[in-house]
Amino acid sequence: MNRADRNTPEADLGPADRLDTSGWERADTLSVLVVVLLVSAFFLPTVGSRPLAASHEAKAGLIARQMLENRQGFVAEIDVARINKPMLYYWLVAGLSALAGKVNEWTVRLPSLLSCIGVVLLVWALARNLFNRPTALASALILATTMQYHRVAQTARLDSVVALSVMAGIFCLWKALTTPGRTPSPRRFAGTRWSLTGWLWAGAGYVALAAGCAAKGPIPIVLTGLAIGAIIITRRLSGEGRLTTDIIRLHPVCGGLLVLLLAGPVFLGMERAGPGFLSYFFLRENLERAGLHLAGTRPMRTSHPFHYYFATIWIHAAPWSFFIPPAIVHAVRRMRAGVRTAGLLPLLSFAVMFLFLSCVSVKKWQYLVPLFAPLAMLCGMLRSEEHTSELQSHSFISYA
Repeated sequence: MNRADRNTPEADLGPADRLDTSGWERADTLSVLVVVLLVSAFFLPTVGSRPLAASHEAKAGLIARQMLENRQGFVAEIDVARINKPMLYYWLVAGLSALAGKVNEWTVRLPSLLSCIGVVLLVWALARNLFNRPTALASALILATTMQYHRVAQTARLDSVVALSVMAGIFCLWKALTTPGRTPSPRRFAGTRWSLTGWLWAGAGYVALAAGCAAKGPIPIVLTGLAIGAIIITRRLSGEGRLTTDIIRLHPVCGGLLVLLLAGPVFLGMERAGPGFLSYFFLRENLERAGLHLAGTRPMRTSHPFHYYFATIWIHAAPWSFFIPPAIVHAVRRMRAGVRTAGLLPLLSFAVMFLFLSCVSVKKWQYLVPLFAPLAMLCGMLRSEEHTSELQSHSFISYA
């Protein structure tokens, strides 16, 4: 490649980064319609068929009712409990309840259901962008038919909003990372590709992270940051990108300010409604759960050992559990074969988030919900004829 070629916007983008340049096709529309219809048929019929049973569902309904009856934007406590999470999910429930005229099973669970459907569509979009249409369709349907994911969609859980925030953050920041542009100055930030499209993708990613932060705190930022960090490091090690250039493309300073601008008022409102919320939430609900004990706070007891999620993910990924080992082996073989970072994104995202959650001292099966999306893409990759033939072309197949 000569010097002129290296200075073109597409010079540092490999084939896997350019799979979507053909544009939207009629088959894509048909594929999305199939996903939407099947997911709707699988998720919708049973959402309102059960009474509100779990404590978090009842709490969401009571908070929304108090907000509507008292015309409150922030609720610090209800009769049965003190509120220990930000308000975004409860605002969504209150808004839907206001439209419906009352708080019921549908309005309490609908934000969780729509979040889960949104994650399925994002899985389709990202797999279509990285691989091909059959892989995208397979990945989306695998996620939608995972039994534990179906259970999450049927209940009012903040973890579904976290999963949507993480998946949207990974998708948008990946697009910002790989969107070509132009360099405004040859002397400053040399080699950095700038484009309005890249700015918009990055901005959309940070808005998604701000929404997740306003629903359950900084955990979506942590999980997305780990995944994007692993992707950037892999791009650097493989020679696809430069560390400083990739970081500048993501505009982290502007992104951090945008997240603070959007999510900050939610936390300030909660602190004003109930003094002490910020210290309790960040120290107790986040740092203590992560195992970082601070003086003056009561430590949380470790709930499960490090290997707890190794069995839990196997159980909750049913009926696709038996595809997990070959999917991971398939992805690792791709890494050994030198496949570009785009083809390794599902493995990298799943691995770093899984290891982080395994190191957290307090473990619950609900924390695995954001991992179902990259896991579904890993399993969906087994259906990709293009990448299967690519693997078979490498000599390591003979001894692997």
